[in-house]
Amino acid sequence: MHLINTQIDISAIQYIHRRMIDVKLIKSYIILVNILLSNVVSFAVSDQNMSGVQQGSALEDTNISVEATQASKSEPLNPRKSLFSMLHTHIQPTSSEISKQLLDGSSAGCPLDSTDNPNLSFQDTRTIISPKREEGSFFEKKLNSEEWAEAFHGISENVKQLNLANSNYRGQCIDKWLELNCLEEINLKNCRLFSEDWMRVMQAISSSVTSLNLRGSNYFGEEAERFIRYRDLKKLYLEDLDLNVQTWKNIFSAVKGSLEELFLGGSNFLDSSIENDFISLGYSLQTSSTDCENIISVLLKTLHKLYKLSIKESRYNMNLDFFEFETLEQLECGDSDCTLVLKLSHMRALSSILLKNQRGSCKVVLVDNSPLESLDLTDSSGVYEINITRSPHLNQVKLMNCAGLRKISLRICSDVPELNLMECPNLEFIELEECGSIWSINVDHHKNIKEIKLKKCDTFDLNANYCLELYSIILQDCTKLTSVRSDYCPKLTTIRLIRCPELTSLILKDVSELQNLDLVGDLNIRHLDMGKIEHLSWLDLRNCNALSAENILFIEPEKSGKNKKPNQETDNDKVPDWVKRKNVLTVKVNQKDEETRTAYIEKFKKHKVEFS
Repeated sequence: MHLINTQIDISAIQYIHRRMIDVKLIKSYIILVNILLSNVVSFAVSDQNMSGVQQGSALEDTNISVEATQASKSEPLNPRKSLFSMLHTHIQPTSSEISKQLLDGSSAGCPLDSTDNPNLSFQDTRTIISPKREEGSFFEKKLNSEEWAEAFHGISENVKQLNLANSNYRGQCIDKWLELNCLEEINLKNCRLFSEDWMRVMQAISSSVTSLNLRGSNYFGEEAERFIRYRDLKKLYLEDLDLNVQTWKNIFSAVKGSLEELFLGGSNFLDSSIENDFISLGYSLQTSSTDCENIISVLLKTLHKLYKLSIKESRYNMNLDFFEFETLEQLECGDSDCTLVLKLSHMRALSSILLKNQRGSCKVVLVDNSPLESLDLTDSSGVYEINITRSPHLNQVKLMNCAGLRKISLRICSDVPELNLMECPNLEFIELEECGSIWSINVDHHKNIKEIKLKKCDTFDLNANYCLELYSIILQDCTKLTSVRSDYCPKLTTIRLIRCPELTSLILKDVSELQNLDLVGDLNIRHLDMGKIEHLSWLDLRNCNALSAENILFIEPEKSGKNKKPNQETDNDKVPDWVKRKNVLTVKVNQKDEETRTAYIEKFKKHKVEFS
């Protein structure tokens, strides 16, 4: 602990001691005092009660410890002029009543007593009040010019953080900035300065700054070339700024060797119309395309240490195409009503994509991003398509409240443990390939689902019940698949099961439109329930060696129009399909013993059975 050796007449202490006032209140406010004069007592907080205090004193049971040392034999100080006047000067504004009582020498009608008590003992001092502010937080402060001058005067030269966000700071005391050589973090969010003041601020900022926040301010690029002095700048907030292309170039070229985190959301750097301005300045693109994403990609690649990029809250439609970034690890998008097309390929370090609350239309395409581990689309109602290929370490896909998602395609994403498809009520297409950790697929009551494709997945079961728009299920090389159930899918026309050797149960009920049931490769189906088969024309059971005729269930279709609906027209065009069509079903079965042949013929006695 650092102590301040000071000189004071002990009578100043006696004034407080003899005076019957609430010392606990004094303790609360004394801790806030900044002692600026040289001959002032040092106040400290102690864990031990003061010793030597007379019984019945108002100081009894307090934890205030005061160390008073007589450094010289100078004349004693007048307590009214010294201690109490300084308390009044330096105490916080909220303590004005207490300081006024001290100055007036009265409280609760009791006058101050000047009797000395030389027997006071003070020890175990721990923390004393600093003479200067060790932090520079003026968040949302609304001060006048004199108050700003006083506030800056009280800042320690060793302060490391200066927060002026959302305040009414207008450039007062800029000269003081030159003394703040230890500043590391500066927050000027939403500050409004005159152009000449911005110039002075940018010139005064210490080269040791590591974080600079200009979000939402009226900074227009004054002294942008000064960024090259900020050799340690690692975090830069440029959100909601409208800068010209020359300023963007100056900033990017100046910080390319140090910048690690960049926040661009809402800035005009994301506006596609800025492209022509870059080209007019002779900026050389590394691609023949003139799309906006290439300019952004090329410029961001110049930031050799950039690992985090935030483009949230964009005011512009974006078509971003990032390719082969060496350092980028985290990407933040979303919180926008604008259109976003995000294409990322061959990202060497990208591990996390945060795309929350994207309300505008959005498509996500990720190809060959091996390090990618997390994709968060929480509350992104605007995302309509996700296409991810070759991200073998992707282990988290959050799809909370993704009401707009229409298509999801994952290929070679072996670590994805599950997909919460119940949060995607409008999903239409599911395509999964080599997703070895997704053990179950459940799309029950997804009224808009149309097509399901699984290939080389370790899924154990598939449930697609009450899917009113579902027309196709294709399952291929799913070696662990044991069960498929589809109940009440009135538009389901095609089911293909290819090389699923562990499949034992296939239950299809109320799938009256089923036309193609392909069972290819060695299947272990022991139970087959097809429900109505009025439109089924081909059934190949030659690969179902474990299936017996008695374990095949189906319902014969109606073949006459006797049960036509009430008030039905007699016109042939009004006759429903189930009346017009003739059910011609060909069943292919392996050559078996006579008993088995007889059983199959009896089971399909109204249909054609072929034995091979």
